[in-house]
Amino acid sequence: MKSTTRFGKSFFSICSATALMLMAGMAQMASALEPYEGTATLCAVDMTGVTQVVKGKKGITYIYNQKLLFRIDSDNILMHGWEVLTSNTKAKPDGGGYSWGEALLTPDGYEGVATLVDNFKFPVRQADNITGTYIGTGDLVGVTVDYALIPAAPPSLPLDACVGMPWACVPDDPTTCDPVPAGVAGYFMSGWVND
Repeated sequence: MKSTTRFGKSFFSICSATALMLMAGMAQMASALEPYEGTATLCAVDMTGVTQVVKGKKGITYIYNQKLLFRIDSDNILMHGWEVLTSNTKAKPDGGGYSWGEALLTPDGYEGVATLVDNFKFPVRQADNITGTYIGTGDLVGVTVDYALIPAAPPSLPLDACVGMPWACVPDDPTTCDPVPAGVAGYFMSGWVND
């Protein structure tokens, strides 16, 4: 009987210690999650390297290598910077299809040292409700940032968001990118930074 009692006490002590470690780990993890809110304002579109191909009897259109420049502004320092979104689209005549590609965000405070990258894929019909996760590189290895985007329109977007953009766009010049009028297109952005 003594051995069973000792086993029972040891077992419950181990379970209690494990539960305490799990709770401490969850509390530490919860403190690392920081919510943020902001905007993603479209500043320019570069179509110079874009190719378009129509395939099959149904006329499915593939568009490759569209580049869009977004200014990301939020209440979290990591979510302030320029994002280059390289997108491809498979568009069906009935409005179906999907977009895929890469979003590369360079936070202002980490320029040249680190980026946040998201390889995305979502149905075209879902373009008004996009979610994803950036993965940190360089100094930001181990950081993830979840995001949700909801379309925004004037006057909700900052009119000065595109000031100082890194692309030299010339209006109506197909050899450069095309600037997007201030505050016309973009998203409300929110999510969690996990560092």
